[in-house]
Amino acid sequence: MHGMWTKRSVLNLIFLLLCCGGCIAPRDEVLPATRTAIVWPSPPEPGRIRHIGVISTQEDLKRRSSWSQGLGELFFGKRKIGVLRAPSAVAIRADGRLFVADSAGGVVHVFNLLTRKYNQFTFLDRDGTLQMPVALALIDSNVYVVDSVLHKVCVFDNNGKFRFSFGSERLKRPSGIAYSPLDGKIYVVDTGGHTLNVFDKNGGFLGQIGSRGVEPGRFNFPTHLWIDGEGKLYVSDTLNYRVQILSRDGRFLKMFGEHGDRPGYFAHPFGIATDSLGHIYVADRQFENIQVFDSDGRILMAFGKEGSDVGEFWLPAGLYIDERNRIYVADSFNKRIQVFELLEVPGDE
Repeated sequence: MHGMWTKRSVLNLIFLLLCCGGCIAPRDEVLPATRTAIVWPSPPEPGRIRHIGVISTQEDLKRRSSWSQGLGELFFGKRKIGVLRAPSAVAIRADGRLFVADSAGGVVHVFNLLTRKYNQFTFLDRDGTLQMPVALALIDSNVYVVDSVLHKVCVFDNNGKFRFSFGSERLKRPSGIAYSPLDGKIYVVDTGGHTLNVFDKNGGFLGQIGSRGVEPGRFNFPTHLWIDGEGKLYVSDTLNYRVQILSRDGRFLKMFGEHGDRPGYFAHPFGIATDSLGHIYVADRQFENIQVFDSDGRILMAFGKEGSDVGEFWLPAGLYIDERNRIYVADSFNKRIQVFELLEVPGDE
């Protein structure tokens, strides 16, 4: 009929667009290092930390649609995009895949910063799903996800296919996880049990570190931990308002911090990580900032404040630092991941 598309013309158009639609020119990385003016400390002091980007939805990948994708949206409508609701933890692989545990969304988001592709996963066995994923660790070709409501660690492959779970028989309210490639051990923080639990990669229980208390090597509602290249454990001993550092075998080495409202003190220490130079970064959910310490626990600087603008935080949670000293912050109530990078050694002149 004149003025209307016939079935044959629609099929011909689909064929034509499918033949040429997959050709999308390669694009640069989503978060390239740029000469932004957003640095800490403020001028005229030399910049030490620079803000380089934000990821909050799939659209932040700025992936140009192919003709075939555009055609699909024309006939079938736009598909739902991935949106962060309350990111709790973040980690990145060397191939550019950024994994985000979204505690409010009940999913793990995967943003590929190089290919600009996106996917998410949540499904377990027997039609179950993640309930409150709060932490994750990338181990070999798998993703280990801590779910505080299911009180266990759920293991997925890189494509989001569920493999197995462990820890439900002993974990009360797990909140953090870290892996030591030096000895193949997985450490899980149990906030409700005031302990660190040690497992192998298959979920086999190896032992427990600590108990509730204020003495060195004991904890009071610990929440997050990090393992550096030497295998040392850094624990946010949250309601003891301090950071404890342990050896590979769980022996107490040192601690720093106390309750207070000045730089170098803590109100609610949470996410923790170290860079390649041995500096220790701690997110404080009440200060709404990230404090940077030297390896002995001396305060070097802080960046961020309460708010929703670039470089500001609202209940920051997990931290992750990659091999390029890029700092990924799960800015929970601002529903985003903020990315920074170390420009030079804090405290050096």
